[in-house]
Amino acid sequence: MQLRFFQIQAGDHLAGEELNKFLRSHRVLCIDRELTRRDSSPAWAVCVEYLEGVGPSPSTGGPRRSEERKVDYKEMLSAADFGIFSSLRELRKSLAEAEGVPVYAVFTNDQLAKLAQTRPASKAALEKVEGVGVSKIEKYGERMLAVIAAAAVIPA
Repeated sequence: MQLRFFQIQAGDHLAGEELNKFLRSHRVLCIDRELTRRDSSPAWAVCVEYLEGVGPSPSTGGPRRSEERKVDYKEMLSAADFGIFSSLRELRKSLAEAEGVPVYAVFTNDQLAKLAQTRPASKAALEKVEGVGVSKIEKYGERMLAVIAAAAVIPA
């Protein structure tokens, strides 16, 4: 996951086109924007969160099949880890639905698999998973840790 920042001053069509070109050529996870002032005139400050190396397909805007990575987590993870992974996916789905965002904006499957494998017991340990930062830990950390802790007490 990567971040790219844009600042577009009112009437700056070239900067707007640069942003549009970037959006068309990348798999965008999230866009944050805020109206600010730059040199006494209004401007948009835009932060784009995107996946590195994955662009939209020309026809659907989704990922290109050749770039899409299919992982069978049931084969990749142990039975116990897959149980935790499944529980984390259920939690992720409910969190995403409550916020009206795609599930991958909450956590990716790779992040959930890493959480299932490493079974972090603290917020500090959550930060060691790539792409899991302070914001996600503040929003979701307690609930993710609770699912992991509950799975640890259930015999495999």
